[in-house]
Amino acid sequence: ARRWLIHAGLTLLAVLVLPFGKEPSWTFVNMRLSAHLYFVLAVLVALIPMRSSHAIGVAGLALALTTGLVATQVRLGRELAPLGPLLKEIPEGARVLPIVYTRNSDNLHRGIFDPWLHIATYDWLRRPTTAFPNILQSPLMPVSIPADSAAPAPPPYRPTQFDWDAHGSHYDYFLLCGPSKATLAQFSARADLLWVSGEWVLFGRRN
Repeated sequence: ARRWLIHAGLTLLAVLVLPFGKEPSWTFVNMRLSAHLYFVLAVLVALIPMRSSHAIGVAGLALALTTGLVATQVRLGRELAPLGPLLKEIPEGARVLPIVYTRNSDNLHRGIFDPWLHIATYDWLRRPTTAFPNILQSPLMPVSIPADSAAPAPPPYRPTQFDWDAHGSHYDYFLLCGPSKATLAQFSARADLLWVSGEWVLFGRRN
């Protein structure tokens, strides 16, 4: 039991200490809590003395859980497939404002995982020259732009607070998820509709 506590304590210490920053353009969190929880669980199971039959059962359960996680990732990939063509239309170096009006997912609980609010972060990791606003402020977010460098943007959970005069001029493209007909009409009056794919809509600011 003491060894289990030592492993858990060291892991918790790593989560709290190892995140670091790369200024001035972005910050990176080196350690994610979920990965450490999986590691601690694996260590604890490995240290528990058990019969061969029990070990086989635990291994089978671990295999089933891993298979389920992989299957979920595959389904998420299919769910996000319509977004791919839109991201390809955005040139590197462009300033993009993602606005998520509909956070519905068949595979993620919207109250826990905030579906689609992290899309900008993932695309930034793929193309770090593309400028996005901060979507969520949290020390555990993998990428975050310093507050003094981030462009104005509506709160992520209140997309209807988008205002053309306050936000529109700071971006070249607007990536919308699940906008209503009224929202589409609002953007069409000030921007050009470039692409529609599933629930995702891409607008380009009209010069």
